[in-house]
Amino acid sequence: MRTAILCALVATGAAAGADKPQFPPVRWSGVVADEKKQKAAPESGLVIDQKTLDAIWKAWCAGDPPRVNFDTHFVLVQTKKAKLSFIHYTVTDEGELTFTIGVQGDKNGPKEIDGFGYAMAVVPREGVKRYNGKALP
Repeated sequence: MRTAILCALVATGAAAGADKPQFPPVRWSGVVADEKKQKAAPESGLVIDQKTLDAIWKAWCAGDPPRVNFDTHFVLVQTKKAKLSFIHYTVTDEGELTFTIGVQGDKNGPKEIDGFGYAMAVVPREGVKRYNGKALP
């Protein structure tokens, strides 16, 4: 079975600000037709090393994986049974990372797809102390 995969790189600039939604400086989103490949997503939703990002990229995307400086950044990964159109993050004054994902749909709500949609975002470590109530690794 042939897997259709779309990886889109979108680069934007954003000034960091506590409690204000931020567009990640680099993000990717797409659809993977093979649901079994969703298991490549990290359970925590965070990628903190290049080896893990390489494995996810190999499972979901075409081409060479991007290089991320994991000393200063990490990658937030989310998947859903729908097309994901964006990912925003917020760092509270207390250092808690929260995020919002945009799901494509219509007036009836999100439209289920074959496979799964994903969104990945490179997030600066600066100011982030916790994610899901746990200390950032």
